[in-house]
Amino acid sequence: MRLKFSLLFFVLALGHISIAQTFPVNFTVTCLKPYCGGARPTPEMEKMAQTQQPYSEKTILLVNAKGKCKKLKTNADGIISCSLKVGDYKLYEAWRCCKKTPDGSSKKRYDKACLELEWTKEFASLTVSTSSNNFKVTNGIVEYCDSNIPCVLESFRAQPPE
Repeated sequence: MRLKFSLLFFVLALGHISIAQTFPVNFTVTCLKPYCGGARPTPEMEKMAQTQQPYSEKTILLVNAKGKCKKLKTNADGIISCSLKVGDYKLYEAWRCCKKTPDGSSKKRYDKACLELEWTKEFASLTVSTSSNNFKVTNGIVEYCDSNIPCVLESFRAQPPE
């Protein structure tokens, strides 16, 4: 009986150790940077605005299935390298997860219901398993221009010069 109990304890301890184990994860975070200038953009500028760029030196938040957050920072090339436990994660721009505004300004400038919906939008999902990782972009990141930030009330939008 004592041997069975010891064996059961050993098996449970091994299971606990494997659950707490972390695995290396590497992925690249990118964004779109639309042209925000006043002059007509060149074809090269238009093409660049439609091409994914590294989301460089930015903080993102990784949220696990239990709602626990972990801050991660991209490097100059938009790459994140870390170790994570097996599981499913959602990735958010910091402003969304922290319930702030896209430009850091007062929430009074924004439609409340629209902003609350924006906060729920993860830009990607990540599944970590013992054998592989699956990084999938769901909504993507856009670095908005002042003139097209989502949810800004019309009375606060920048008016184009006449």
